[in-house]
Amino acid sequence: MCGRYRLTRADKELAREFGIDLEAEAGEVAWAPRYNIAPTDVMPVVELDAQGRMRFRMKRWGLIPFWAKDVKIGASMINARSETVLEKPALAESFRRHRVLVPADGFYEWKKTAGAAGTAAGKKGSAKIVRQPFNFGMKDDSIFCFAGIAAKWKSPANEVIETFSILTTSANELVKDSHDRMPVILPKSQYKRWLTTEPERAEQLLELLVPFDPAEMKRYAVNPAVNNVKNDSPEVLKEAEPAPVEPEEPPQPNLFG
Repeated sequence: MCGRYRLTRADKELAREFGIDLEAEAGEVAWAPRYNIAPTDVMPVVELDAQGRMRFRMKRWGLIPFWAKDVKIGASMINARSETVLEKPALAESFRRHRVLVPADGFYEWKKTAGAAGTAAGKKGSAKIVRQPFNFGMKDDSIFCFAGIAAKWKSPANEVIETFSILTTSANELVKDSHDRMPVILPKSQYKRWLTTEPERAEQLLELLVPFDPAEMKRYAVNPAVNNVKNDSPEVLKEAEPAPVEPEEPPQPNLFG
């Protein structure tokens, strides 16, 4: 699962990371650092141009298949399960022919924890369960890329909207106590392969859609301000003291032997 991520590097820094000439983009792409990216936001992805060179392209997060009747479907297609990506017509064509890299330097997941004593489930004085946000990223805070797929959709008014979805896989050891899914993070050595593999050989890329090595990652609790998508500033990245882990329910006695 990936419902929120961040890309705090500005356009020029990201261009150096991928060796992309921003001037050649003719002003088509430009963005400011983002700390709280949400579904339907328009963000940069990396794709190949007609000459096979990497370029940035601004796309809306939430895949809209070409056959969709309404733009609203995109909000429910921000992620795509890697295990079934070739089984669903809406995704298979994008996987075969329109793969992209989605740059990021962190993503967020939420974990249920026990907050301060209060009222929960009608029990006075019991611990209130809260959802503590955590930031996940590389140990060295470097830029990384999610495996993405893209599509173009034309509205009834002939407006063309370019969109993308992030592929997900089972969670690694670092993520799994927050969520059972995580975004597919591609090794840098596989970026070119992800973008250049021909459609008829796309099945070979399934071997890349696995949990990323947790030894290369870190996580920390962040400011609950990130819960509100309107809060998009460095403030949301401030490390927070995580609330206690939700206590397990005591085992119930077997009244029937």
